[in-house]
Amino acid sequence: VLAKIKYMKNNFVGNLKKLRSKTGLQERFLVVEILNHVFVHQETIKNFFFVHEKELLELKTSQIAYSNRTAKGILKRLSFVDKKIFTVIKKRPSNVILNILRMGTLDMFIEKTPAYASVFCAVELAKITIKNKQAVGFVNGVLRSLERQGDYDENLDSSFSTEKNTSDLAKYCSKVYGIKKQKEIWTSFYSEQMLDITVRNVDEVEWWVKNLDGKRIGSSNTIRLSKIKEITKIQGYEEGSWWIQNYSATLPVLLLGNVRNKNIIDCCAAPGGKTMQLSSLGAITTSLDRSVSRMETLKKNMIRTGLSCKVVISDIMDFSPDKLFDVVLLDAPCSSTGTIRKNPEIEHLDPMTRISFFSEIQKNMLERVKSWVKPGGKLVFSTCSIAPDEGENIISSFLVENSNYYVEKIDTDLLALEDSLIDHIGGVRVSPDYLSEIGGVDGFYIAVLKKEYQVLPKSAKFIKPL
Repeated sequence: VLAKIKYMKNNFVGNLKKLRSKTGLQERFLVVEILNHVFVHQETIKNFFFVHEKELLELKTSQIAYSNRTAKGILKRLSFVDKKIFTVIKKRPSNVILNILRMGTLDMFIEKTPAYASVFCAVELAKITIKNKQAVGFVNGVLRSLERQGDYDENLDSSFSTEKNTSDLAKYCSKVYGIKKQKEIWTSFYSEQMLDITVRNVDEVEWWVKNLDGKRIGSSNTIRLSKIKEITKIQGYEEGSWWIQNYSATLPVLLLGNVRNKNIIDCCAAPGGKTMQLSSLGAITTSLDRSVSRMETLKKNMIRTGLSCKVVISDIMDFSPDKLFDVVLLDAPCSSTGTIRKNPEIEHLDPMTRISFFSEIQKNMLERVKSWVKPGGKLVFSTCSIAPDEGENIISSFLVENSNYYVEKIDTDLLALEDSLIDHIGGVRVSPDYLSEIGGVDGFYIAVLKKEYQVLPKSAKFIKPL
Protein backbone atom coordinates (compact mmCIF):
# COMPACT_ATOMS: atom_id res chain seq x y z
CA VAL A 1 0.00 0.00 0.00
CA LEU A 2 2.81 2.44 0.93
CA ALA A 3 4.60 1.66 -2.34
CA LYS A 4 1.41 2.34 -4.28
CA ILE A 5 0.88 5.68 -2.49
CA LYS A 6 4.51 6.67 -3.20
CA TYR A 7 4.10 5.77 -6.89
CA MET A 8 0.85 7.77 -7.16
CA LYS A 9 2.49 10.81 -5.52
CA ASN A 10 5.54 10.61 -7.81
CA ASN A 11 3.23 10.28 -10.82
CA PHE A 12 1.19 13.26 -9.62
CA VAL A 13 4.30 15.43 -9.20
CA GLY A 14 5.69 14.31 -12.55
CA ASN A 15 2.51 15.26 -14.40
CA LEU A 16 2.37 18.63 -12.66
CA LYS A 17 5.93 19.38 -13.81
CA LYS A 18 5.20 18.31 -17.39
CA LEU A 19 2.29 20.74 -17.54
CA ARG A 20 4.19 23.66 -15.98
CA SER A 21 4.76 25.51 -19.25
CA LYS A 22 1.25 24.94 -20.64
CA THR A 23 -1.15 27.75 -19.73
CA GLY A 24 -4.26 26.61 -17.90
CA LEU A 25 -3.39 22.92 -17.89
CA GLN A 26 -1.94 22.57 -14.39
CA GLU A 27 -5.10 23.82 -12.69
CA ARG A 28 -7.32 21.73 -14.99
CA PHE A 29 -5.18 18.69 -14.22
CA LEU A 30 -5.82 19.40 -10.53
CA VAL A 31 -9.58 19.56 -11.18
CA VAL A 32 -9.52 16.10 -12.75
CA GLU A 33 -7.31 14.74 -9.95
CA ILE A 34 -9.71 16.11 -7.34
CA LEU A 35 -12.62 14.40 -9.10
CA ASN A 36 -10.60 11.16 -9.27
CA HIS A 37 -9.95 11.47 -5.54
CA VAL A 38 -13.71 11.65 -4.96
CA PHE A 39 -15.05 9.13 -7.49
CA VAL A 40 -12.14 6.67 -7.74
CA HIS A 41 -10.62 6.78 -4.25
CA GLN A 42 -13.87 7.72 -2.45
CA GLU A 43 -12.19 10.43 -0.39
CA THR A 44 -13.09 14.04 0.39
CA ILE A 45 -11.63 17.10 -1.32
CA LYS A 46 -10.20 18.20 2.03
CA ASN A 47 -8.34 14.88 2.15
CA PHE A 48 -6.95 15.49 -1.37
CA PHE A 49 -5.37 18.78 -0.32
CA PHE A 50 -4.04 17.18 2.86
CA VAL A 51 -2.45 14.24 0.98
CA HIS A 52 -0.87 16.51 -1.65
CA GLU A 53 -0.04 19.46 0.61
CA LYS A 54 3.71 19.42 -0.15
CA GLU A 55 3.31 18.75 -3.87
CA LEU A 56 1.02 21.76 -4.27
CA LEU A 57 3.43 24.26 -2.70
CA GLU A 58 4.94 25.15 -6.08
CA LEU A 59 1.57 26.27 -7.47
CA LYS A 60 0.09 29.73 -7.18
CA THR A 61 -2.72 30.30 -4.68
CA SER A 62 -4.93 31.40 -7.58
CA GLN A 63 -4.38 28.06 -9.37
CA ILE A 64 -5.35 26.05 -6.30
CA ALA A 65 -8.37 28.28 -5.67
CA TYR A 66 -9.50 27.85 -9.29
CA SER A 67 -9.14 24.05 -9.11
CA ASN A 68 -11.00 23.80 -5.82
CA ARG A 69 -13.82 26.08 -7.01
CA THR A 70 -14.16 24.37 -10.41
CA ALA A 71 -14.18 20.82 -9.02
CA LYS A 72 -16.89 21.81 -6.55
CA GLY A 73 -18.78 23.52 -9.38
CA ILE A 74 -18.80 20.23 -11.31
CA LEU A 75 -19.97 18.31 -8.26
CA LYS A 76 -22.81 20.76 -7.66
CA ARG A 77 -23.88 20.63 -11.32
CA LEU A 78 -23.13 16.93 -11.76
CA SER A 79 -26.64 15.98 -12.90
CA PHE A 80 -26.53 18.63 -15.66
CA VAL A 81 -22.95 17.89 -16.71
CA ASP A 82 -23.46 14.10 -16.86
CA LYS A 83 -26.78 14.39 -18.65
CA LYS A 84 -25.11 16.57 -21.27
CA ILE A 85 -22.30 14.03 -21.76
CA PHE A 86 -24.71 11.10 -22.04
CA THR A 87 -26.60 12.74 -24.89
CA VAL A 88 -23.70 11.69 -27.14
CA ILE A 89 -22.52 8.43 -25.53
CA LYS A 90 -24.41 5.31 -24.56
CA LYS A 91 -21.93 3.30 -22.49
CA ARG A 92 -20.46 4.69 -19.28
CA PRO A 93 -16.65 5.06 -19.57
CA SER A 94 -14.21 4.66 -16.68
CA ASN A 95 -14.37 7.29 -13.93
CA VAL A 96 -10.99 8.72 -14.98
CA ILE A 97 -12.17 9.30 -18.58
CA LEU A 98 -15.56 10.55 -17.40
CA ASN A 99 -13.91 13.07 -15.08
CA ILE A 100 -11.92 14.53 -17.99
CA LEU A 101 -15.14 14.79 -19.98
CA ARG A 102 -16.82 16.50 -17.02
CA MET A 103 -14.00 19.05 -16.90
CA GLY A 104 -14.33 19.74 -20.64
CA THR A 105 -18.12 19.95 -20.51
CA LEU A 106 -18.10 22.42 -17.64
CA ASP A 107 -15.45 24.45 -19.48
CA MET A 108 -17.56 24.70 -22.63
CA PHE A 109 -21.10 25.05 -21.37
CA ILE A 110 -20.87 26.68 -17.95
CA GLU A 111 -17.53 28.51 -17.89
CA LYS A 112 -18.11 29.45 -21.57
CA THR A 113 -14.49 28.77 -22.53
CA PRO A 114 -14.07 28.67 -26.35
CA ALA A 115 -14.73 25.11 -27.54
CA TYR A 116 -11.35 24.70 -29.25
CA ALA A 117 -9.55 25.54 -25.97
CA SER A 118 -11.78 23.22 -23.88
CA VAL A 119 -11.22 20.31 -26.28
CA PHE A 120 -7.47 20.94 -26.48
CA CYS A 121 -7.07 20.97 -22.68
CA ALA A 122 -9.16 17.82 -22.22
CA VAL A 123 -7.24 15.93 -24.91
CA GLU A 124 -3.88 17.01 -23.44
CA LEU A 125 -5.00 15.80 -20.01
CA ALA A 126 -6.12 12.49 -21.49
CA LYS A 127 -2.72 12.05 -23.16
CA ILE A 128 -0.80 12.61 -19.97
CA THR A 129 -3.04 10.77 -17.49
CA ILE A 130 -4.55 7.88 -19.47
CA LYS A 131 -1.79 7.28 -22.07
CA ASN A 132 -4.10 5.26 -24.29
CA LYS A 133 -4.64 6.41 -27.89
CA GLN A 134 -8.13 4.93 -28.05
CA ALA A 135 -9.17 6.69 -24.84
CA VAL A 136 -7.65 9.98 -26.02
CA GLY A 137 -9.57 9.67 -29.30
CA PHE A 138 -12.75 8.94 -27.36
CA VAL A 139 -12.37 12.11 -25.25
CA ASN A 140 -11.73 14.16 -28.39
CA GLY A 141 -14.71 12.63 -30.22
CA VAL A 142 -17.18 13.13 -27.36
CA LEU A 143 -16.27 16.78 -26.82
CA ARG A 144 -16.29 17.51 -30.55
CA SER A 145 -19.79 16.03 -30.71
CA LEU A 146 -20.88 18.23 -27.82
CA GLU A 147 -19.35 21.24 -29.59
CA ARG A 148 -21.40 20.49 -32.74
CA GLN A 149 -24.48 20.06 -30.59
CA GLY A 150 -24.15 23.72 -29.64
CA ASP A 151 -25.09 25.57 -26.46
CA TYR A 152 -26.90 23.69 -23.74
CA ASP A 153 -30.52 22.65 -24.08
CA GLU A 154 -32.62 24.72 -21.67
CA ASN A 155 -34.63 21.60 -20.81
CA LEU A 156 -31.42 19.97 -19.56
CA ASP A 157 -30.64 22.97 -17.40
CA SER A 158 -34.15 23.25 -15.98
CA SER A 159 -34.17 19.53 -15.15
CA PHE A 160 -31.19 20.17 -12.86
CA SER A 161 -33.41 21.60 -10.11
CA THR A 162 -35.43 18.37 -10.10
CA GLU A 163 -32.54 15.92 -10.37
CA LYS A 164 -30.54 17.50 -7.56
CA ASN A 165 -33.28 16.30 -5.19
CA THR A 166 -33.04 12.62 -6.14
CA SER A 167 -29.85 11.47 -4.38
CA ASP A 168 -30.02 8.88 -1.59
CA LEU A 169 -29.37 11.61 0.96
CA ALA A 170 -32.11 13.84 -0.47
CA LYS A 171 -34.59 10.95 -0.33
CA TYR A 172 -33.57 10.22 3.26
CA CYS A 173 -34.13 13.85 4.23
CA SER A 174 -37.53 13.85 2.52
CA LYS A 175 -38.57 10.97 4.77
CA VAL A 176 -37.21 12.65 7.90
CA TYR A 177 -38.23 16.28 7.32
CA GLY A 178 -40.80 16.12 4.51
CA ILE A 179 -40.39 16.97 0.83
CA LYS A 180 -40.92 20.72 1.26
CA LYS A 181 -38.22 21.04 3.93
CA GLN A 182 -35.83 18.82 2.00
CA LYS A 183 -36.12 21.05 -1.07
CA GLU A 184 -35.48 24.14 1.04
CA ILE A 185 -32.35 22.50 2.46
CA TRP A 186 -31.09 21.52 -1.00
CA THR A 187 -31.77 25.01 -2.35
CA SER A 188 -29.49 26.28 0.41
CA PHE A 189 -26.85 23.65 -0.42
CA TYR A 190 -26.76 24.69 -4.08
CA SER A 191 -26.70 28.44 -3.47
CA GLU A 192 -23.53 30.51 -3.43
CA GLN A 193 -20.92 29.71 -0.79
CA MET A 194 -20.56 32.34 1.94
CA LEU A 195 -17.73 33.35 4.24
CA ASP A 196 -18.21 33.92 7.98
CA ILE A 197 -15.56 35.27 10.32
CA THR A 198 -15.58 35.33 14.12
CA VAL A 199 -14.08 38.47 15.65
CA ARG A 200 -11.76 37.98 18.62
CA ASN A 201 -12.90 41.03 20.63
CA VAL A 202 -16.64 41.63 20.98
CA ASP A 203 -16.10 45.39 21.35
CA GLU A 204 -14.64 45.50 17.83
CA VAL A 205 -17.42 43.64 16.00
CA GLU A 206 -19.24 46.70 14.65
CA TRP A 207 -15.95 48.26 13.57
CA TRP A 208 -15.11 45.15 11.52
CA VAL A 209 -18.65 45.03 10.09
CA LYS A 210 -18.10 48.52 8.68
CA ASN A 211 -14.52 47.99 7.47
CA LEU A 212 -15.08 44.59 5.86
CA ASP A 213 -18.50 45.43 4.39
CA GLY A 214 -20.18 42.60 6.27
CA LYS A 215 -23.28 41.87 8.32
CA ARG A 216 -23.31 40.82 11.96
CA ILE A 217 -25.34 37.67 12.61
CA GLY A 218 -27.65 38.19 15.59
CA SER A 219 -25.80 39.16 18.75
CA SER A 220 -22.83 36.90 17.99
CA ASN A 221 -19.23 37.85 17.18
CA THR A 222 -19.76 36.41 13.69
CA ILE A 223 -19.77 38.56 10.56
CA ARG A 224 -21.06 37.38 7.17
CA LEU A 225 -18.86 38.95 4.49
CA SER A 226 -20.53 40.19 1.33
CA LYS A 227 -17.80 38.80 -0.95
CA ILE A 228 -15.47 35.81 -0.72
CA LYS A 229 -11.88 36.99 -0.99
CA GLU A 230 -8.44 35.44 -0.58
CA ILE A 231 -8.46 34.94 3.18
CA THR A 232 -4.87 35.90 3.95
CA LYS A 233 -5.34 39.23 2.15
CA ILE A 234 -8.40 40.32 4.12
CA GLN A 235 -7.74 43.17 6.57
CA GLY A 236 -7.09 41.90 10.08
CA TYR A 237 -5.96 38.38 9.14
CA GLU A 238 -2.24 38.89 9.85
CA GLU A 239 -3.03 40.67 13.12
CA GLY A 240 -5.22 37.75 14.23
CA SER A 241 -8.26 39.97 14.76
CA TRP A 242 -10.60 37.21 13.53
CA TRP A 243 -10.73 33.65 12.23
CA ILE A 244 -12.86 31.74 9.71
CA GLN A 245 -15.82 30.00 11.34
CA ASN A 246 -19.36 29.43 10.09
CA TYR A 247 -22.06 30.89 12.34
CA SER A 248 -23.53 27.46 13.15
CA ALA A 249 -20.14 26.25 14.37
CA THR A 250 -20.01 29.08 16.92
CA LEU A 251 -23.24 28.02 18.65
CA PRO A 252 -21.85 25.14 20.79
CA VAL A 253 -19.70 27.71 22.62
CA LEU A 254 -22.25 30.55 22.61
CA LEU A 255 -24.88 28.31 24.19
CA LEU A 256 -22.63 27.92 27.25
CA GLY A 257 -23.02 31.59 28.19
CA ASN A 258 -20.30 32.99 30.46
CA VAL A 259 -17.25 30.70 30.36
CA ARG A 260 -14.70 33.05 31.95
CA ASN A 261 -12.20 31.17 34.20
CA LYS A 262 -13.93 27.84 33.60
CA ASN A 263 -11.82 24.76 32.87
CA ILE A 264 -12.97 23.48 29.48
CA ILE A 265 -11.66 20.72 27.25
CA ASP A 266 -12.35 21.03 23.52
CA CYS A 267 -12.31 17.50 22.09
CA CYS A 268 -11.57 16.86 18.40
CA ALA A 269 -10.49 20.50 18.47
CA ALA A 270 -8.34 21.06 15.36
CA PRO A 271 -8.11 23.35 13.46
CA GLY A 272 -9.25 25.35 16.48
CA GLY A 273 -12.29 27.53 15.83
CA LYS A 274 -14.03 26.62 19.09
CA THR A 275 -10.77 26.66 21.03
CA MET A 276 -10.17 30.23 19.88
CA GLN A 277 -13.74 31.14 20.80
CA LEU A 278 -13.38 29.70 24.29
CA SER A 279 -9.98 31.29 24.92
CA SER A 280 -11.14 34.69 23.64
CA LEU A 281 -14.04 34.53 26.12
CA GLY A 282 -11.67 33.90 29.04
CA ALA A 283 -11.95 30.11 29.44
CA ILE A 284 -9.00 28.03 30.64
CA THR A 285 -8.92 25.78 27.58
CA THR A 286 -7.42 22.36 26.91
CA SER A 287 -7.41 21.46 23.22
CA LEU A 288 -7.45 17.73 22.38
CA ASP A 289 -7.03 16.14 18.94
CA ARG A 290 -5.17 13.13 17.55
CA SER A 291 -3.98 14.73 14.29
CA VAL A 292 -0.44 16.09 14.53
CA SER A 293 -0.71 18.14 11.33
CA ARG A 294 -4.10 19.61 12.19
CA MET A 295 -2.87 20.51 15.66
CA GLU A 296 0.04 22.36 14.06
CA THR A 297 -2.59 24.43 12.27
CA LEU A 298 -4.34 25.02 15.59
CA LYS A 299 -1.08 26.18 17.19
CA LYS A 300 -0.46 28.60 14.31
CA ASN A 301 -4.01 29.95 14.66
CA MET A 302 -3.52 30.48 18.38
CA ILE A 303 -0.23 32.32 17.81
CA ARG A 304 -1.76 34.47 15.06
CA THR A 305 -4.70 35.49 17.25
CA GLY A 306 -2.61 35.97 20.39
CA LEU A 307 -4.66 33.42 22.33
CA SER A 308 -3.47 30.51 24.45
CA CYS A 309 -4.53 27.00 25.39
CA LYS A 310 -3.05 23.73 26.57
CA VAL A 311 -2.48 21.43 23.58
CA VAL A 312 -2.84 17.64 23.93
CA ILE A 313 -2.21 15.39 20.93
CA SER A 314 -3.98 12.11 21.60
CA ASP A 315 -6.83 9.92 20.42
CA ILE A 316 -9.86 10.69 22.56
CA MET A 317 -10.30 6.96 23.28
CA ASP A 318 -6.77 6.72 24.71
CA PHE A 319 -6.68 9.97 26.68
CA SER A 320 -7.36 10.05 30.42
CA PRO A 321 -7.45 13.52 32.01
CA ASP A 322 -5.79 14.17 35.37
CA LYS A 323 -8.70 16.37 36.46
CA LEU A 324 -12.41 16.86 35.85
CA PHE A 325 -13.66 19.77 33.75
CA ASP A 326 -16.38 22.36 34.17
CA VAL A 327 -17.27 21.77 30.53
CA VAL A 328 -16.44 19.03 28.04
CA LEU A 329 -17.07 20.14 24.47
CA LEU A 330 -17.37 17.27 21.99
CA ASP A 331 -17.72 18.47 18.42
CA ALA A 332 -17.67 14.91 17.17
CA PRO A 333 -16.47 13.60 13.80
CA CYS A 334 -19.50 13.09 11.57
CA SER A 335 -20.77 12.62 8.03
CA SER A 336 -20.49 16.41 7.42
CA THR A 337 -23.82 16.28 5.58
CA GLY A 338 -24.66 19.73 6.95
CA THR A 339 -21.76 21.25 4.98
CA ILE A 340 -22.62 20.12 1.44
CA ARG A 341 -22.69 23.73 0.24
CA LYS A 342 -18.88 23.94 0.73
CA ASN A 343 -18.23 20.16 0.55
CA PRO A 344 -20.50 18.99 -2.31
CA GLU A 345 -18.61 15.71 -2.68
CA ILE A 346 -20.26 14.46 0.54
CA GLU A 347 -23.49 13.83 -1.39
CA HIS A 348 -21.56 11.47 -3.73
CA LEU A 349 -19.55 9.57 -1.08
CA ASP A 350 -22.19 7.09 0.09
CA PRO A 351 -23.52 9.47 2.77
CA MET A 352 -25.91 6.91 4.26
CA THR A 353 -23.01 4.59 5.09
CA ARG A 354 -21.06 7.56 6.46
CA ILE A 355 -23.98 8.47 8.75
CA SER A 356 -24.17 4.93 10.11
CA PHE A 357 -20.39 4.69 10.53
CA PHE A 358 -19.94 7.99 12.34
CA SER A 359 -22.97 7.58 14.61
CA GLU A 360 -21.27 4.57 16.22
CA ILE A 361 -18.09 6.60 16.73
CA GLN A 362 -20.12 9.40 18.33
CA LYS A 363 -21.79 7.02 20.78
CA ASN A 364 -18.41 5.63 21.83
CA MET A 365 -16.92 9.09 22.25
CA LEU A 366 -19.84 10.29 24.40
CA GLU A 367 -19.43 7.27 26.62
CA ARG A 368 -15.71 7.98 26.88
CA VAL A 369 -15.96 11.65 27.88
CA LYS A 370 -19.04 11.55 30.13
CA SER A 371 -16.86 10.79 33.17
CA TRP A 372 -14.61 13.81 32.49
CA VAL A 373 -17.30 16.27 33.61
CA LYS A 374 -17.45 17.65 37.16
CA PRO A 375 -20.73 17.13 39.06
CA GLY A 376 -22.78 20.19 38.12
CA GLY A 377 -20.71 20.66 34.95
CA LYS A 378 -21.75 20.47 31.33
CA LEU A 379 -21.18 18.18 28.37
CA VAL A 380 -21.79 19.79 24.97
CA PHE A 381 -22.35 17.47 22.01
CA SER A 382 -22.40 18.78 18.45
CA THR A 383 -22.13 17.56 14.86
CA CYS A 384 -22.29 19.30 11.47
CA SER A 385 -24.81 16.73 10.22
CA ILE A 386 -28.44 16.97 9.09
CA ALA A 387 -29.14 13.38 10.16
CA PRO A 388 -31.04 12.66 13.42
CA ASP A 389 -28.90 9.52 13.75
CA GLU A 390 -25.98 11.88 14.42
CA GLY A 391 -27.95 14.19 16.68
CA GLU A 392 -31.31 13.74 18.39
CA ASN A 393 -31.18 9.94 18.33
CA ILE A 394 -27.67 9.87 19.81
CA ILE A 395 -28.68 12.15 22.71
CA SER A 396 -31.98 10.35 23.36
CA SER A 397 -30.16 7.02 23.73
CA PHE A 398 -27.47 8.61 25.90
CA LEU A 399 -30.03 10.09 28.30
CA VAL A 400 -31.82 6.77 28.71
CA GLU A 401 -28.56 5.14 29.80
CA ASN A 402 -27.24 8.06 31.88
CA SER A 403 -29.85 9.29 34.33
CA ASN A 404 -27.34 11.67 35.96
CA TYR A 405 -27.50 13.86 32.83
CA TYR A 406 -30.30 16.04 31.48
CA VAL A 407 -30.59 18.52 28.60
CA GLU A 408 -30.25 22.09 29.78
CA LYS A 409 -33.06 24.29 28.52
CA ILE A 410 -31.85 26.85 25.98
CA ASP A 411 -32.68 30.53 26.35
CA THR A 412 -33.36 31.30 22.68
CA ASP A 413 -33.84 35.02 23.34
CA LEU A 414 -30.26 35.30 24.58
CA LEU A 415 -28.85 34.47 21.14
CA ALA A 416 -31.79 35.69 19.05
CA LEU A 417 -32.55 32.12 17.96
CA GLU A 418 -35.96 31.01 16.71
CA ASP A 419 -37.87 28.78 19.13
CA SER A 420 -38.50 26.36 16.25
CA LEU A 421 -34.82 25.35 16.38
CA ILE A 422 -35.35 23.55 19.70
CA ASP A 423 -36.24 19.88 19.25
CA HIS A 424 -38.42 17.62 21.42
CA ILE A 425 -35.59 16.76 23.83
CA GLY A 426 -34.23 20.29 24.14
CA GLY A 427 -31.36 20.18 21.64
CA VAL A 428 -30.81 22.72 18.88
CA ARG A 429 -31.34 21.55 15.30
CA VAL A 430 -29.99 24.17 12.87
CA SER A 431 -31.16 23.51 9.32
CA PRO A 432 -28.97 24.70 6.39
CA ASP A 433 -31.81 26.95 5.19
CA TYR A 434 -31.91 28.83 8.52
CA LEU A 435 -31.22 32.53 7.97
CA SER A 436 -31.86 32.00 4.25
CA GLU A 437 -32.34 35.76 3.86
CA ILE A 438 -28.56 36.16 4.25
CA GLY A 439 -27.58 32.94 2.48
CA GLY A 440 -28.22 30.15 5.00
CA VAL A 441 -25.80 28.37 7.34
CA ASP A 442 -24.14 25.00 7.86
CA GLY A 443 -26.45 22.29 9.16
CA PHE A 444 -25.70 21.53 12.83
CA TYR A 445 -27.01 19.73 15.88
CA ILE A 446 -26.12 20.83 19.44
CA ALA A 447 -27.19 19.58 22.85
CA VAL A 448 -26.01 21.04 26.17
CA LEU A 449 -26.11 18.28 28.80
CA LYS A 450 -25.92 19.10 32.50
CA LYS A 451 -24.44 16.60 34.92
CA GLU A 452 -26.32 16.22 38.21
CA TYR A 453 -24.58 16.22 41.57
CA GLN A 454 -26.22 12.88 42.20
CA VAL A 455 -27.76 10.13 40.06
CA LEU A 456 -31.38 10.86 39.20
CA PRO A 457 -34.12 8.21 39.29
CA LYS A 458 -35.00 6.66 35.94
CA SER A 459 -38.33 8.53 35.92
CA ALA A 460 -36.58 11.95 35.86
CA LYS A 461 -37.30 14.20 32.90
CA PHE A 462 -34.65 14.87 30.25
CA ILE A 463 -35.13 18.65 30.20
CA LYS A 464 -34.66 20.96 33.16
CA PRO A 465 -36.22 24.45 33.20
CA LEU A 466 -34.18 27.66 33.23
